[in-house]
Amino acid sequence: MKHTLILLFSTVLSMTITAQEADAYKKVTTSFTEYFNQQDAAAIFELYTPETQNDITKEGVAAFVKGCYSQFGKLTQTEFQNTSGKVHTYTATFEKASLSMELLLDDQDKIISIQFDQL
Repeated sequence: MKHTLILLFSTVLSMTITAQEADAYKKVTTSFTEYFNQQDAAAIFELYTPETQNDITKEGVAAFVKGCYSQFGKLTQTEFQNTSGKVHTYTATFEKASLSMELLLDDQDKIISIQFDQL
């Protein structure tokens, strides 16, 4: 009985943490989509961790946003596909293409990494 209660508690705790993590990723993808479609590179830059901000510049983010927007158009939908470790993979549907989007957040729900690849 004691082992059953521990297992049940562990399962419930794990489900709660997973749900909180999923909510954080959903919030960030929603913000990223909104800022991308507004071409607000400064707001996207603020979604990154300080460490990631040190590796890229605001100008680099602006060039990325401008280039992707001109090549792919507006980001119309992000659909969750799977999780591998803490990396969440989505199908990112733009006006002109669909890409795979891999997103990794830190414990403060800031972007460590976001990558787009062909499907």
